[in-house]
Amino acid sequence: MASAKVPGQIPSGYVSPFGKNKVVMEERIDDSLACVAILTNQTLADIKEQAYKFGLPRFGPAWVYNEMVAKLLFQHGLIGSDEKEAGDFASLPDVAILTIAWNDDMQFGRSVVWHAVRGTDTQQAFNYILDPASWLDEKHRITADFRHLKIEPPFYYVEVTPRPDTAMARKAK
Repeated sequence: MASAKVPGQIPSGYVSPFGKNKVVMEERIDDSLACVAILTNQTLADIKEQAYKFGLPRFGPAWVYNEMVAKLLFQHGLIGSDEKEAGDFASLPDVAILTIAWNDDMQFGRSVVWHAVRGTDTQQAFNYILDPASWLDEKHRITADFRHLKIEPPFYYVEVTPRPDTAMARKAK
């Protein structure tokens, strides 16, 4: 399958609404939790504590399923959809937890935050990824240049939207 790598740049001066907290995963299953922390401007430690309260084991084998991600997002005024599939970048929503580096043999990948910024009269539309992977160079943590990532269609993602009963949702209208 051909790679869907689309190099780009984040416009000079752009500040991500999700980049306030530098969140880096600490262990192998932290990627989804780190994405929740990024999206909610919380620390990874705070999100992990909430996940433990929702039943994620502190020790031993564990996996962070979409149901856990949805519960955590909901606590912070956001809705996480069921997992969806897109055939290209243009089909992805404005904000999502996107699965990249899919491994067919293992049947899993890792999670990053996808943000599609709509164009305005003064700014062209662009997309970027916030990546919590601990092994990355700092320049790849918030990037519109996807050449270093294994990111190929179909894309699997969880769309993230404001909860309708929040001030955030009313402001977005």
